[in-house]
Amino acid sequence: MKSSDAQKRLPAIFLVIVLLFQICGFYVQADELTDTEKQLEEKKNNYTNQQSELEKKKAEEGTLAQQYEAIRGQLGGLQIEYDRKVAELTAKEEALNRLIAEAEEKETLLEERQELIGLRIRSLYKKTQNPPIISFLSDNELASVAEDYTYRTKTLEEDRRNAIALGIEIDALLIEKQNNEQLKVSLEQEKANLIASIKQTQQNMIYTNSQLSNNKSTQNQLVQQLAGLQNEISSLTQKQQEILAAKAAAAAAKNTVGNSEQAWTPITEAALCGSGFYSLWTYGYPHRVGMNQYGAYGRALAGQTYSQILSAYYANTTLEKVNTDALQIRVEGNDEQGRYVNEVMSFEDKYLLGMAEMPSSWSLEAQKAQAVAARTYALQYTQDGNKPICPNQNCQVYNMDKVTNPAAALWHQAVKETKGMVLKSGGTYISAWYASTAGGATLSSEEVWGGYRAYALSMADVDGAGKAYDGPDHGNSPWFHKAWGDKACLTKAEMTDLLNAALLPDSYKEHLSSAANGGYTPEEVLTTLVSEGIAPITDITTVTATVGIKNTTALTVMSAEGSRSLDPAHFKLAYNLRSPGTNAIWTTKYDIQTS
Repeated sequence: MKSSDAQKRLPAIFLVIVLLFQICGFYVQADELTDTEKQLEEKKNNYTNQQSELEKKKAEEGTLAQQYEAIRGQLGGLQIEYDRKVAELTAKEEALNRLIAEAEEKETLLEERQELIGLRIRSLYKKTQNPPIISFLSDNELASVAEDYTYRTKTLEEDRRNAIALGIEIDALLIEKQNNEQLKVSLEQEKANLIASIKQTQQNMIYTNSQLSNNKSTQNQLVQQLAGLQNEISSLTQKQQEILAAKAAAAAAKNTVGNSEQAWTPITEAALCGSGFYSLWTYGYPHRVGMNQYGAYGRALAGQTYSQILSAYYANTTLEKVNTDALQIRVEGNDEQGRYVNEVMSFEDKYLLGMAEMPSSWSLEAQKAQAVAARTYALQYTQDGNKPICPNQNCQVYNMDKVTNPAAALWHQAVKETKGMVLKSGGTYISAWYASTAGGATLSSEEVWGGYRAYALSMADVDGAGKAYDGPDHGNSPWFHKAWGDKACLTKAEMTDLLNAALLPDSYKEHLSSAANGGYTPEEVLTTLVSEGIAPITDITTVTATVGIKNTTALTVMSAEGSRSLDPAHFKLAYNLRSPGTNAIWTTKYDIQTS
């Protein structure tokens, strides 16, 4: 009986179990949906923040431009006033000089007249002594003497009046001279005040212009990079340049590591995009020429000395010691904090101690390599201190606060222990370029800027096992392999459109941007390809990037039409102009991940 009842209850128990599994499954799916919604909300917030920051940058640039024009107008007005004061002062000085000359002439004339009066008085005195012989003179002779005496007396009185008048005139001249000298002092002070105002206004103008220039210069470098190392920025339309500038501003990254490591949160798994998405990943940042800073850090961690690090990154160079004991250098411009610097300072004991191009927490040997590179770069740039250098990343980053900061003790030690050490090639200083991350391989100056340098050659920056010194096994740079942009996950339709845009001939470069930015719509891209006799890509199955040591060497697309090969450089340009949001491929070495 009990066994029979148990058998009857079994289906009900199984039903309950099934229901429980379904309920649990529902909650699991609900949790996954909630997580996806949270991720989507975060991405939307990130995009909104990026857009807000870009608008802020644009507004700031407009404000700076207005301030610059206002200050330039103020400077022009001050210059006119200064020129007027100088002309007025010059005229006063000329008038004063004439008065002084006139007074000196009249003083000489007064002295001559006073001497003449003295002679006449003495002569008259002699004639009024009534010598005894006068009593024997006749009446006519006596009359003649009296007449002569009267004449001399009148002449003497006339001279006396002239002398008094001349003295009064000289006194007036002296008073006028004194007044003019006081006026001259007043004008000189006014002139000095104007000069000080002009100098301050010029500094304000330099400060504002430097801020504007720094923003422009950094953006222009990044825009050129986004356009492609082999593409001239001038070949793009103004609108396309603005698109790249907006993406450069959104990246807001430094060319070098800087005084502290940057906090980045890159996408670490393509699977985060979900199923059926594509994402583009860049190796390294930004120009990859010269010393790889994270690579230098990785090499130091692996036990290399600073001289070994430098010889790896700067080919055909010698490490030499020069005398920099008394060397002074002028640092002029805005620093990274926006403070205007214009100071002649000790090269070793102040300028280099304030270098803010590498974190002070890094290994001593890496910092020594950085100290030598920074010293060499500065000496080459300034021609041994004969021209100024700017304190920002357009030259080298100088931070006055770092000079005496105890937290920079290891950096100060690196500077002092390498004092005078520089890199030379052919007997001259080299342009010791350096950048944050090379992505496993550096590039030559010729590949990036078109100018060959024997010391700036490309090289594979890996250990004996093929592990990159700036990669996860050594320096672990946040820029080593990174997906850039606020919409890094692309749908199949978006990826297909980007690939087709990359198939357009160069003559259609002006239409590469998205339709929202004045370029072709996806339909117009397809129509144009057909008209040019180029088969469009319609149904992609896989997209594969072949990554070489230095660059992406091939791009292969498998679709319903078969296998297709695309030029990686042209796809990079099309992607940077056409991709949504702030998406960007920053170097010529990149890959594509599919989820």
